[in-house]
Amino acid sequence: MTDTLAAALVAFQHDAPTIPKTHTARMGSYSYRYADLADMWAALREPLHHHGLAVTQLLSGADGRLGVTTKVWHTSGETTEATLEVNIDGRTPQEIGSLTTYLKRYALAAALGLSVDDDTDAAGVPAPTPADARTRLAAVCRKQGLNLTEVGQRFLAEHGVHVNDADPATIDAFTHALAG
Repeated sequence: MTDTLAAALVAFQHDAPTIPKTHTARMGSYSYRYADLADMWAALREPLHHHGLAVTQLLSGADGRLGVTTKVWHTSGETTEATLEVNIDGRTPQEIGSLTTYLKRYALAAALGLSVDDDTDAAGVPAPTPADARTRLAAVCRKQGLNLTEVGQRFLAEHGVHVNDADPATIDAFTHALAG
């Protein structure tokens, strides 16, 4: 990242609006509020423009993987980018669509240094346990008629760890993507 882009991002982050968290995700007894992708873009377009910034998010894919490349542009021509990739083998088109939106939302927030979910630790909500996260995953699988063994294999392929050995945040992110 070069000086002009860095200065514009510093100024943007100082002026960045609070993005309303108008949606709630529920996974069993656990829930959290978040801003959806449309809400984020509605809140960000004007401040990005004001600081000479733009963002593009291009999709790519090969060998059963989906990639979202988020690129932040400055009017000077300077850019910075990062790509987030996940395994999509065995997913339905609807799951891939939901996962694409999910990845774009998190990648946009990360690229601009924004938080668009509730900080559950700050709210006094106890941190979820791995067992709680696995229970939420199983509930989503039952609700959508998904085979638990196949979902477990997909989790292992995507995260390189068995679901029984994974941290709750990773399991919950995976569950959220499945729930769409």
